[in-house]
Amino acid sequence: MSLKTQAPVKFGDFELNAAERTLTRAGVPVAISPKAFDLLALLVEQSGKLRTKQELLDAIWPDTAVEEATLGRHISDLRRVLGSDQEYIQTVTRYGYRFLAGTQPQQTSETLPVPTPTAKRSRRRRCWRSPPRAWSPI
Repeated sequence: MSLKTQAPVKFGDFELNAAERTLTRAGVPVAISPKAFDLLALLVEQSGKLRTKQELLDAIWPDTAVEEATLGRHISDLRRVLGSDQEYIQTVTRYGYRFLAGTQPQQTSETLPVPTPTAKRSRRRRCWRSPPRAWSPI
């Protein structure tokens, strides 16, 4: 199953929505490059599984000659964005990378229950003053 068809995924303070291509931390959007986002989505898709460098290069940059240093730079960017206080991406030296954080699928807005109103609105009328008319020369 592709992550693009799944519901948003939550790990730590972050929520990754591959369908909308958004990454948020505590509800605040996080700036991330398109390739770094693709790389994160691919790692999160199979959390805990070791992904080889070649597998990641082939998935993110198909039919393009890219060096491993480019992959390393994007992993470094992801670590900076995700914060140095958490260990989300593990490096397996000379082999690949593994996403360590446990992920939890989240409900989409279409499946969230609609809140029912609990408090009644006041029947009191509100009177608003109309704004003053603009002065116009004759």
